[in-house]
Amino acid sequence: VAISFTDGFSVTLGRYYRDVGRKAPFLIGCFHGLSDLEFKAPAPLRPLVARIIKQALQRLDYVAFFGPADREYGLRRYGLAAEKTGMILFGVDTDFWTPGSAPDKGYVFSVGQDTNRDFATLVNAPVSIPVRVHTALSVAVPSERTNVVLTHGSYQRSTLTDEELRELYRSALAVVVPLKDVYQPTGYSVTLQAMACGKAVILSRIRGLWATELMRDGENCLLVPPGDPHALADAIRSLADDAGLRSRLGQAARETVLRHFNLETGASSTKQLIRLGLAQHREGNP
Repeated sequence: VAISFTDGFSVTLGRYYRDVGRKAPFLIGCFHGLSDLEFKAPAPLRPLVARIIKQALQRLDYVAFFGPADREYGLRRYGLAAEKTGMILFGVDTDFWTPGSAPDKGYVFSVGQDTNRDFATLVNAPVSIPVRVHTALSVAVPSERTNVVLTHGSYQRSTLTDEELRELYRSALAVVVPLKDVYQPTGYSVTLQAMACGKAVILSRIRGLWATELMRDGENCLLVPPGDPHALADAIRSLADDAGLRSRLGQAARETVLRHFNLETGASSTKQLIRLGLAQHREGNP
């Protein structure tokens, strides 16, 4: 079994690795944002990119998605056979990402370097509450937003250790995950880390929201329309003004992660894919 967990290499796997001979492995490609992939190319090249993607998908033995909306769009767009597709689940370490005991320090926090982060909407939200943003992306902060503090760093070259990041989650009154309206289930890891820390999370209700049945507005998070700074500001103010709401959402958030997004769930999902591939390969099925 050969399995890829990135969009680019999953396409490469299907396009090239089918031709390694009679002992070719069972090829599994996992996608975070298949449905957005061709639209990242310049417009004149998109028909070619779409053909390349479709050909690569047809040569994969199985395709797994991190988000249900991405899967449904992929089925329609590229003519995938539903029985050769499935979901892969994600989990975080709930023994590391845990609530703190100290009171919060009164700021909202946002972090990430995925290009589908919408920090522009966050820094333009009309609030006076302190906002801390940590990202490697270029973010233009309006001069009038003196409440915004921007620090630079990425997952690969971060000025933060995981312990320091956990402390920023714990010390925040809320964590904001502002996202562009894409099919990719972006913001997955930050959202779950913050929720595991017992934090109230404000999340954009995008097309690619990965668990619409579990992420419930007003119950374990606050969902806001993507690209709407005023709706985001209202959500921030509602949490800043209501400690009881913050506490309620934070407790429910951690419980959601413990039940549905722990490491065991993620590991089991990956093992199921590998077992599927091994079983099919032994039977000699394509």
